Amino acid sequence: MTTEKALFKIIKSEIGGEDFLPNGEKFDYAALFLLAKRHDLVHLVSDALYKLSPEDLSEKARRVYKREHMTAVFREIRFNEATQYIRKIFVLNNVDFILLKGAVIKNLYPEPWMRTSCDVDVLIKKEDLKRAVEVLKDAGFNTDEKVHMHDVILYFNDLRIELHFSLYENLKQTDDILNRTWDYAEPVSDSEYALDHEFFVLYHLAHMTYHTLTGGCGVRPFIDLYLMTEKNFYDKEKLSPLLKESRLESFYELAIGVANAWFGGKELSESGKRLERYILSGGAYGTEENLLAVEGTKHKSRIGYLFRLAFPPLSDMKEAYPKLKKRPVLLPWYYVKRFFLKLFGKNKDKTNARIKVVTDAKFAKELSLLIADMGIDKKDIDNISSANINE
Repeated sequence: MTTEKALFKIIKSEIGGEDFLPNGEKFDYAALFLLAKRHDLVHLVSDALYKLSPEDLSEKARRVYKREHMTAVFREIRFNEATQYIRKIFVLNNVDFILLKGAVIKNLYPEPWMRTSCDVDVLIKKEDLKRAVEVLKDAGFNTDEKVHMHDVILYFNDLRIELHFSLYENLKQTDDILNRTWDYAEPVSDSEYALDHEFFVLYHLAHMTYHTLTGGCGVRPFIDLYLMTEKNFYDKEKLSPLLKESRLESFYELAIGVANAWFGGKELSESGKRLERYILSGGAYGTEENLLAVEGTKHKSRIGYLFRLAFPPLSDMKEAYPKLKKRPVLLPWYYVKRFFLKLFGKNKDKTNARIKVVTDAKFAKELSLLIADMGIDKKDIDNISSANINE
């Protein structure tokens, strides 16, 4: 059995209660563990493998699997405590809010700890941002108060909190409707609101699209989508007009097809196979190589794109070399300096990897086909955040 197939079988067994090795099939335990680790799913794999008979596992392996499982349980306890604390603070201070992502989706899993989250995501109204940050700070949360594209980052007992004031993804086709998020929210109690389930799915797909175009989104969002579909979390007929408005119809069909193949035993289409290869290569949070390749599809010439990476515009160079802000005449010198640092400095291996992915004609062609499969017009990815070419 391939490592990937073993991973999907284990996930299915965990979320669906099936025996993942009904025929005693064999696989590479170490490779499986590493793949699961890359996709932040090692807790599910560990829970399943720990249940195997003692003769199949060494005592050392059993301890590792038990530790990973208990770590996920502990993460969920901390996540839940922080979520409840935020809820209490906002209700007491009359700050309207909506819980997002894992705080909602985890309730569809057999047990909440199975759906890990690296942070707590909460949406508030933009006009309440300053007040929301202040009441959280007063309650013991830490922040530098820096306002990012659509959120402010806070920390509570080392747990990251993303306080969103918008669900804007910097993707033209989805942002018009995402900017109307509160139109699709219903009051739950006091200051708490919840998204319509269909809009929740739409945001899930928009977020998947964004991360797919910026390096990869990992396997977990496909598990989420599979469970939301299998458990009738949403009404497909009500979802359809939202998908049409945001032009996510093709991506929805592609993503649900992959999810059904991985966890429902269906066959993968050719477009599904392309998405599978890309997602598995990117890990849970994507790779810079994938991001650079997506960026490259916007350029007619790969050589031209490579040239732009080698010689960024003055505006980017000023950020990397602040002295250019006062003395732009030194730009040629800094180009030479940057060129030698990239090719011969401590990050030369990273530079070589970039050159390889940008000049890989086969990968570029497959990625262009994948973007077309997703229903994404290349013009619509112009605003997607690109890799920091000055790193």
